[in-house]
Amino acid sequence: MCWLTEFSGVQQDAYELGRTEASRKRGKKAEIPWVVTLFHRQEKHHSGEVITCYGMSLSTYPQLKFARTNTPVVVSGTIRSLNFGVELIDVTLEFPETTGS
Repeated sequence: MCWLTEFSGVQQDAYELGRTEASRKRGKKAEIPWVVTLFHRQEKHHSGEVITCYGMSLSTYPQLKFARTNTPVVVSGTIRSLNFGVELIDVTLEFPETTGS
């Protein structure tokens, strides 16, 4: 699936953080995975959809360190769940360039 969304937030994945710490204790170097939250506005008449992206890497997407709320982001990935919003894995992000600078 692919959507044009707005950036909402980024945080460490609490579940994966514990697994990563265990790997580090065994001497393995592991990057901490992050969770990215995006918002997809369907139409002005609807509230929209929260899209949660799992397994994100700040080294792959350094823009996440500086992204501001409502920054446009094109997201594609595999749907993991549709419980409370959309949960994605195997995610690809694109940050369209803003015009008028």
